[in-house]
Amino acid sequence: MLPSPAHKPVPIYLRLVAVLLFAGILIAAARVATGQAPTTSQAFGFPSPGPTKTPTPTSTQTPCVATPTPLPRYAGIPPASGIIQRQVSHCMDDAYVALRATPELFFDLQYVRMGGWFDVQHVSGFLFRDVRLPQGAEIITATLTLYRWYQSGEPVVVEIAGQIGPQADDFNRANTWPNLRPLTAHRVTWTNPDMWQNLWGPIKSPDLAAIVQEVVDQDSWRAGDNLALLINQAPTGEQVIDWRAYDLNPAKAAQLSINYDTPPATVTPTPTSTPTATPTGTPTLTPTATPTASPTPTATATGTPTSVPELTVRGRVSLGSALGPGVPGVMVQVFLASHAWPATAAITDADGRYKTGLIDMSSDEMITVRPVLAGYTFDPPQYTWQYYARAEEAVRDFAAFGGPSTSTATPTPTATSTPTVTPTPSATATLPPTWTPTPSATVMPTVTPQPAWRLYLPLVIRR
Repeated sequence: MLPSPAHKPVPIYLRLVAVLLFAGILIAAARVATGQAPTTSQAFGFPSPGPTKTPTPTSTQTPCVATPTPLPRYAGIPPASGIIQRQVSHCMDDAYVALRATPELFFDLQYVRMGGWFDVQHVSGFLFRDVRLPQGAEIITATLTLYRWYQSGEPVVVEIAGQIGPQADDFNRANTWPNLRPLTAHRVTWTNPDMWQNLWGPIKSPDLAAIVQEVVDQDSWRAGDNLALLINQAPTGEQVIDWRAYDLNPAKAAQLSINYDTPPATVTPTPTSTPTATPTGTPTLTPTATPTASPTPTATATGTPTSVPELTVRGRVSLGSALGPGVPGVMVQVFLASHAWPATAAITDADGRYKTGLIDMSSDEMITVRPVLAGYTFDPPQYTWQYYARAEEAVRDFAAFGGPSTSTATPTPTATSTPTVTPTPSATATLPPTWTPTPSATVMPTVTPQPAWRLYLPLVIRR
C-alpha cells in the first residue's frame, strides 16, 4: 500500500475568514427571507445611512413669504462714540442674484453665494437694520463677519460696496434687486482665504470703514436707518463661496461691526475777535506794496485739479417731452463697460432733476446711463458714449412715458375676471382634503433606524 499523504493543518486565519464569510452568508440569507436585505454597513455593525436621509423632509422649512414690518424710526440721540453690532435679522435680508440670461433672485435658500461659476456672476446683498450711527460720524473700523458653508476652489475674489441713496430696503422680489441698486464710489476688494483655513469658524472681511463713511456722510442719512452691503464678483475671480444664510442658522447669519467716533464740533474758534484786530494800525500797512505780491499765488497753476479724471452726470427726466413736468423718484444708473453693476446712481428730485456723485476714472471707458422706474418707458432708453480720462460733466436728459396711472388700469380687468371664476373656490376647497393625506405620508417612520447588525465570531484556539 502507498503511504497516505501528510495532511497539513489549515492556518487559523483562513479558518476565521471562512467562518466570517459563512456567517455573513447566513445573515444575508435570513434577511432576504424576511424581505429585509441588509446593507453593507448594517452587516458589519455600522449604523445604516438610510435613516439619516429622513431629515431631508425637514428641508421644507417655513417659506420666506412675509416681509418684515419696518421698525419704528429711531428718535433718540445715539452715543457720540462706541461700537455698533448688527446682524441679519430676517430671511429677506440676505440674498443673491445669479446673472444668467434671465437673472434669478434667491433670498430663501440656506446659503448666500458670492463670486463667479461657469461664466455666471453672482451679486449678493446683506441688509442691516436700525444702524444708529450719527450723520457724519467718523468711522474708525467696519468689518463684515460670515460663516462659510461651501467653497468651490480658490481664490474667490469679490468686490464690496455699499448702497447709497434713500433708505435701504430688504431683498423682496418687489423691491430693487441687489444688482440694480446704486453703489458707493468706494469699493473694497476681498480675496477670501485658503478654503481649508478656519473651516467652520467666523471669517472677517477687510476694513470697510471707507464704504460705511460714504453712506453716513449723505445728507439723507439718519441714525437708525438701514445699511446694505452689496458684493459683486471681481474681474479676477472665477470661483464661488457660499456663506451660511439666516434661513440655515440665524445665529450664524452675516454680522456687521462698526467702531465710530463723533469729531468734536470745534467751529467756535471763529469769534468776533477778528474785527477787534482790524481797528489796529494795520490799515496803514494795507496800502503798502505787499498786495502786489498777491498775483504770485494766482500765478500758481490752479488749473491742475481740472486734470483729475472725474466724471459727473446730470440731467432731467420729464414726462412726455422736454417741456413736460419732471418725474420724481427715477433711478438713473451709470454703468462702466468694465463692471457688471452700476458705478453710481442718482434719484430724480421733485422737478425730475438728478446729479450723480464724482466717479474716479483712471482710464478711457465706455459709459452707459440708464433710467429705471417701474411702470415707465424712456426715450432714449439709455445713452452710451466713449469717455476719455479727463474731468467731464455730462448732461443727459430723458423723456418718460407711461406711469402708475396706466399700470393701475390693467389690474382692474383681472379683478373683474376673478369674481366670474367664483366656482373655483368650491373646487379649491376640495383640494385641501386631497392634500391633507400627504402629511400622513409620513410613512418615513417605517424607515425607522434599523437595529445595527453586529457579528460576533467564535474564538477558535488551536493548541
